[in-house]
Amino acid sequence: MGPQVTYNACLIPFVGNTSKLLMKMEGWNGRSTIESLYDNLVVDAIVWQKWQEVKSFHLLVFCAYLLLLLAMGLFCIFRDSGFGTMAHVAGGVALILCWLFALQELLEWRIAVLKKKSLLRGTNQYWGDTWNRLDLPSYMLLTGIICYDFSVDGPSSPNTLVALAVVMLSTKLLYLMQAYTSLVTMVLQVVRDMASFSMLMLIFLVTFALAFFVLAQRCTPGSNMGSEFGGWTAIMRSFAMMFGDFDLEYLNDEDCVQTAPMSMACFILYMMLVAIVLLNLLIAIISDSFDIVNEKRKAEFLRNRAKLIITHEEVLAWFKRPPSCGWTHVLVRASERVQGGMDSNDAPTADDGFASRMKVLKAKMAAKVGAVEAKVDTVVGELSTIKGMLEQLLKRQTD
Repeated sequence: MGPQVTYNACLIPFVGNTSKLLMKMEGWNGRSTIESLYDNLVVDAIVWQKWQEVKSFHLLVFCAYLLLLLAMGLFCIFRDSGFGTMAHVAGGVALILCWLFALQELLEWRIAVLKKKSLLRGTNQYWGDTWNRLDLPSYMLLTGIICYDFSVDGPSSPNTLVALAVVMLSTKLLYLMQAYTSLVTMVLQVVRDMASFSMLMLIFLVTFALAFFVLAQRCTPGSNMGSEFGGWTAIMRSFAMMFGDFDLEYLNDEDCVQTAPMSMACFILYMMLVAIVLLNLLIAIISDSFDIVNEKRKAEFLRNRAKLIITHEEVLAWFKRPPSCGWTHVLVRASERVQGGMDSNDAPTADDGFASRMKVLKAKMAAKVGAVEAKVDTVVGELSTIKGMLEQLLKRQTD
């Protein structure tokens, strides 16, 4: 027989639509998640129960979106291969799915307007979400590309717009994957934290690219450095140099004897600032962002699921699906109930293998401190015993 585990059952009464509670909690949060709101047994149970009701719909949406991306990919492949039957079929499937997702977005827009009871405030709320600002424009762009190609029966849309549509449509997958992993939150946190770093990197990049461009103007026409750092290619060449793609022969070119010393000095300074200092700073920023999110990984995961639950239930409500109400049944391990906490292994995340390094360090430090305190207490007890024995010996000698 396997190990036996004792559970305690309890009921959480919540009369009405539990989605209203999740909406209130989302309103209390800002950009940063309040960990105490979500990292508790009550909210965990409510989110789990509500997720069971909408997870089938979410999976359907996720699979439909994968089908949209597949149809879009096939359309991109076959549109430049004669624009035959396969291009028409793939484009038609992509167009139908695109319209369905666009209809869902318009429905969410309508729901926001009804909730705010104002067209202006509802519109501001809808477009205030970054994901919504990407969804509708990407669907409109894809519709325009496919319809235009169908109208002329050929690949007439600019390939740059097609590439842009593919990238914009792919970002929706990140939004849908939030229901299964907290890694999406980590990626977004890293991108936000990189804003100031990116500005600093851009300043150094443009500054040194301009310096190399000016130095290349003094070279003989047709020289290697002149061709590599002439015009806008100076920026791309400077960007590639950050990752080790450079050739010192360009800087020591015989056709650039006058500027060779200054070019080498600029190269050394640029590599020290960018390739050594800034790139290592980027690694530190990513590491800090990882620790920040992983410290409250469970709360972030539950908040993301709660937001998806709210969105899905609002959409399903238009199809006359009644909201759930009544009692939430929670089953908790007896040991956890006594401790008042929840085992980290029970967190409903898909990436439990990633343990927070800060938590691991804190746990190790707490264990070390506890061991030292125990030894100190033992030594103090032994010293007290020795002190008592010495006092007794002195007393006997005195008597």
